[in-house]
Amino acid sequence: MKKVILDTNVLMLPYEFKIDVIGEVARLVVGSYVFVTTDRALEELENLKKTKRVSSRAARFASIYVEHLKKKGLLEVVHGTQKVDDWIVGYAKENSPGVIVCTNDILLRQRLKGSGAKLIGLRSKSHLDFV
Repeated sequence: MKKVILDTNVLMLPYEFKIDVIGEVARLVVGSYVFVTTDRALEELENLKKTKRVSSRAARFASIYVEHLKKKGLLEVVHGTQKVDDWIVGYAKENSPGVIVCTNDILLRQRLKGSGAKLIGLRSKSHLDFV
């Protein structure tokens, strides 16, 4: 079964760009898969919710989205002790091949080159696609 890692910024796409992450990944990924994220990404969402920036609304919506995914059994939350990006890179390397990382973070994408992980990101602010 493939693992589709969701970065914090991808969890906020449903609010920011009206992107159906579940539907977009289903359109792109052939075969069975499970969504995975780290509890540290969820902590990032909690911290963003406390700010007075526009991203706080997106983070609130993302938290609800995460709970929805967990209730449906579509999201596995893994405990991490590292920063989110470090965890994603390590997890991708340990579980490659068969890992797909959903992120819009350009620096993280660069770090993932050579890891064997496939990358999915936002295209034209309207859909997800392989990068």
